[in-house]
Amino acid sequence: MLYKILNPFRSSKWRSYRFIIIGIDFVEHQLARRLIENGANIIAFIDDEPWNHKTEMLGAPLRYPSEIEALAQRHSAQAIITFNQSTELLPNESIKQLNSIKIPVIPIDPNLSLDEQFNRISSVLDSYE
Repeated sequence: MLYKILNPFRSSKWRSYRFIIIGIDFVEHQLARRLIENGANIIAFIDDEPWNHKTEMLGAPLRYPSEIEALAQRHSAQAIITFNQSTELLPNESIKQLNSIKIPVIPIDPNLSLDEQFNRISSVLDSYE
C-alpha cells in the first residue's frame, strides 16, 4: 500500500536510468533494490555461473560477462556498477569498450553504507551529464 502511495513521488531523475550490475551477492542485491525503489531500471546482473544464466533476480535477467557491451548498447545503459573488479566478470577489454561508448563503469567500495553507495553513483552520473 505504501509503495503505491509513494511511487508517484519517486525522483524523476532515477526513472530514466538503466544500470547493469556486475555480481549477484548481497551488496549487489541490496544496492539494486535501492535503485529500483528510486525508480531506476536494472537491465541485467552479470554472473559467470552457467546454472544462473537467464534466471532472474529482482526482475532482471542474469547474463554472462561476454554480453555486457551488447546489453549496455542495446538498452542504453547509463552505467555499469561493480563492487568486484574481477577480470572474469568485467574484463579490461570490456571496460575499454564501455569507455569508448561513454558508458561509465562505477566501482563501489562494498564497505560503504548504502547511502554512500547511492551518492557515489549519483555523483558519477552527474559528472557525465
